[in-house]
This record gives sequence, structure tokens and C-alpha cells, in this order.
Amino acid sequence: MSLEHPHILFEMGDEVIRHCLVGRVTSQSLTWIEECNYIEAGILPEAGGLNNQYEIDLRAFSIIQGERALKQSEQ
Repeated sequence: MSLEHPHILFEMGDEVIRHCLVGRVTSQSLTWIEECNYIEAGILPEAGGLNNQYEIDLRAFSIIQGERALKQSEQ
């Protein structure tokens, strides 16, 4: 029995995801989701301004916010 979904569930760059991503959830993923809530409230995770934030964190926040906006537009 295949766990692959017949439709694309998510695309990130050249990677096409057709399966549940629960196996990819890590403590870092959960931290990014938590910190994204602070970002939306105007609180940055690292001291200083936007230029003092880690690029990987900013990319993660961008993806999370994009997915949240997409979900809200579907409601």
C-alpha cells in the first residue's frame, strides 16, 4: 500500500512532496512555529534588528506566514 498522495501536497524549491510531512517535524520546526507567533507580534527572536536575525530563521518564518495566509484565504 502506497502512502503517496496522488496530488502534490507541498512544493519547496525543486522538491515535490506527495506524502505526510509528520516525519519531518523536529523540535526546530516547532520552535520556528512558536517564534513565528512572536514575529507576528513584532518581537524578533534575536537581539537587534532584522539584519541581526539568522537567514534560515527568516526563511522559515516566511514559509510559515505564507502557509498561514493561504489557509486563512481558503476559509
